[in-house]
Amino acid sequence: MSDYTTDIDRRKALEISGSASALFLAGCADSGSSGQGSNSNGTGQDAAGNDTGSSGGDSGQQKVRLLTHYGSETEVFNGIIDRFEEENGATVELTQIPPANYWQQFSTALGTSNAPDMWGKGPGPGELGKYVARGVPVDLSEHLEQSFVDEFAGTRTCRYEGEDILSWQSQDGALYGLPIDVFGWCYWYNRDVLADIGIDESKVKRRSDMTWQEFRDVLQQAKDAGYTPIVMGGNKNMDLIGIWVADSLFKQVGAQTMTQTLLGRNDRKLNEEPFVEAMRKYQRLYDDGLINESVTAITRPQSVNLFYNGDAAFYSQGSWMPSQIDRMIGEDAPEIHEKMGYFWHPYYPDAYQDGKDERYGATGNVMALNKQSIEERGNMDESIAFLKHFFNQNNQHAFFSEGGVPVARVDAWSDLNEEQKVQQTVIDQLNEASTTYPIASGAFLPRSWEAFVAGVGDLFSGTDPQKIMDTVESARQDDLEEYS
Repeated sequence: MSDYTTDIDRRKALEISGSASALFLAGCADSGSSGQGSNSNGTGQDAAGNDTGSSGGDSGQQKVRLLTHYGSETEVFNGIIDRFEEENGATVELTQIPPANYWQQFSTALGTSNAPDMWGKGPGPGELGKYVARGVPVDLSEHLEQSFVDEFAGTRTCRYEGEDILSWQSQDGALYGLPIDVFGWCYWYNRDVLADIGIDESKVKRRSDMTWQEFRDVLQQAKDAGYTPIVMGGNKNMDLIGIWVADSLFKQVGAQTMTQTLLGRNDRKLNEEPFVEAMRKYQRLYDDGLINESVTAITRPQSVNLFYNGDAAFYSQGSWMPSQIDRMIGEDAPEIHEKMGYFWHPYYPDAYQDGKDERYGATGNVMALNKQSIEERGNMDESIAFLKHFFNQNNQHAFFSEGGVPVARVDAWSDLNEEQKVQQTVIDQLNEASTTYPIASGAFLPRSWEAFVAGVGDLFSGTDPQKIMDTVESARQDDLEEYS
């Protein structure tokens, strides 16, 4: 079994093996949080460095500033922080930014006097890679034992061997972050809806070899029965819609061609016919009434509710989906694993036959350290100590079991509930696949991704896919000029 891609030079292919989504996992919900939250040791400033009129903590103690976009795991974070402070005598200032605002505010926060010493970021070229190019993160290989790093190699999406800035771990041994989470990106189905429209679950359950035409036939059957076939919501978070649609590009041409094209490792262009056709497939779904008309108007939580409550047959999301719904709905909810199941994105046999063996999954985020702020504050020892503390097995188990985040340290996956067992099955299927490929928001370079997300919004308002991909290709050329 090969890692990541087949029939491709490993040195080039693994440059982007660390690519992943620009989202956080249990917190990729539009949480509705009002902004920054912190533990008891507040800084008196928000993420942009503005005075909030409050402060806390012992000024005589060394502090580590942590910035995160995980929102619904505050209690777990604070428990981990409290234990660290008791054991080490240093304090940790936790700042949380809602996911819908995190990516815009992150760069601003790095440039302030209150810049974080530690932060979470997607590991791909469109995320952590651009900060590595600017010399922002600490090379952790100088501070962590290899045996500690090896604890995160339990799944193939965490075994990175990237060549340069395009991954969190480079070929020469530089290490720019530790992986926080792992997931696969799937289609989820509502079992009650499928039963009502007469679809045998075995026709879809956990498949990666469903053809596009088979999928369309099932969608049409759901529509004819009065259901919304696919429901998605991009209001406030179009990145998730972009990740969903981008899977079509990988299935159209294959992981090898797609990843090499994104980074300019071949002569292909994103405005060529195969890539344009991948976009047309989703536009046709929308035009045929197989995707909710409100796809760009409703929020992600609204679309989840429509799916969960049985108004829609299918929803596309990461493998944290069952645990997230379980936590959103509360103790009175029925067993989530009994209500929904999953399958992988259908493949296009006429375009790329091997697509049935390739699966979309990644590490979502890594934790990195900010070289400049740590050098200015002289708190390297404390920052490394908290990094090790956060990633120890007990704390990672708490982050998974209590916070719902499918952590990358898989030896912390114990005493699983039924929803977490579904996540385990997804990870097992990623490990069994002939090829895994990265989530698009990290695999694309920055301008390319911004152009693609904007284009997906236009796709559902009738814009010609050729025009959309012409714009994305132009952005890719600008990216390659800067990052090559």
